Amino acid sequence: MKAFAALIAAFVLAAPAAAQQPMTYYAGPSRVTLPLTRAADGKVFVQATVQGQPATLLIDTGGSQFLDLAVCNRLGLKLTDSPQPGYGLGSGPTPFKTGYADMRLGGLSVTGLPVSCIEMTELRALHKRQKFPDFDGIVGSELMAALRARLDYDRMIVELRRPTRASMAKELQHRR
Repeated sequence: MKAFAALIAAFVLAAPAAAQQPMTYYAGPSRVTLPLTRAADGKVFVQATVQGQPATLLIDTGGSQFLDLAVCNRLGLKLTDSPQPGYGLGSGPTPFKTGYADMRLGGLSVTGLPVSCIEMTELRALHKRQKFPDFDGIVGSELMAALRARLDYDRMIVELRRPTRASMAKELQHRR
């Protein structure tokens, strides 16, 4: 668990810089409710699509969005090398790439979502050895906050609300 927390912490600061970031757009119903699955260790997962392909994503309310580098490459994301290394499960600095992805969570679409793409082979192998679900990436705090996520662990659902035009205008103003 400490190794996992270290991996997440290492990439919180590694998200694409706001100055380079295009606007993220949200479309679809004002509210969606999605089922969650929980691993034996308590980690919670949601099903989504990324670039039109199915993806299992770990929900981490304290981390950033990131995807396994192999998944990013398979999806054909346009990636840029990060100028700074990240630190995760490996024995030293880990290079990673940044890019933007389109995601669907139920009927809710997110276009231009900033993601970090990192090598997750060790982490995914660890999950497999521990008989936990395999996953393609992480939905982090930025997206959960933007979608005003409400996790209901008793009912094992997440409720997401599409940002309003006013909140998107405020985000655009903040970026200027």
